[in-house]
Amino acid sequence: MSAGDEGPCTKERRGPGRPRSVECQTAVLRATAELLDEGRYVEVTMEAIAKRAGVAKQTLYKWWPSRARIVMEAYREKVGGTIRIADTGDFDQDLERLMIETATGLRRSSDGLRGLGAVLAGLIADAQNDVELLEEFKTSYFEPRRARVVALVEGAKARGELPKDADVELVLDLLYGPIWVRLLVGHAPLDAKFAREVVANVLRGLRAGAPARRSK
Repeated sequence: MSAGDEGPCTKERRGPGRPRSVECQTAVLRATAELLDEGRYVEVTMEAIAKRAGVAKQTLYKWWPSRARIVMEAYREKVGGTIRIADTGDFDQDLERLMIETATGLRRSSDGLRGLGAVLAGLIADAQNDVELLEEFKTSYFEPRRARVVALVEGAKARGELPKDADVELVLDLLYGPIWVRLLVGHAPLDAKFAREVVANVLRGLRAGAPARRSK
């Protein structure tokens, strides 16, 4: 959109305390998601979002305090409904499937700068200097997914597939820690082979010296 053009939201009336226009909010989040799909996280600026959405930049700053907050909301809209964790009663297979989907879903592009993983890494980096953004990330993305895996691990403990005294929070950190490291540092690939190795090693460690698993 050129400087002289007007998008659907550029004439929006402004005023203190005025709620967001649903039309404009949708346009902003859609534009942000499109820009994230097309380019690098660092290139998704307030100026770029405003131009793509047809929204005055002042409107963006009125509704969101930073680019990262818009990205967080757009990201949540895009992936918020995709938490699918199967619990078939076979913990090993369910966990392996989940970790493979997680690792491959966060895999970056060949240049390491694009894809959902790159967006997530960018948000985490920004959140280190933004307490409110970090809290929003934890409550809207991190904690809901973690809670679903907690239920999966607790079910395995109840069925005797894991030791009764297994520390659930530690189990999750052992599983996800390696994925976060590869996501943020990018020193090695996030792929299915890596996910299987993480699961196998964590389960082997948990069961070392534990009573034999119950037969199904």
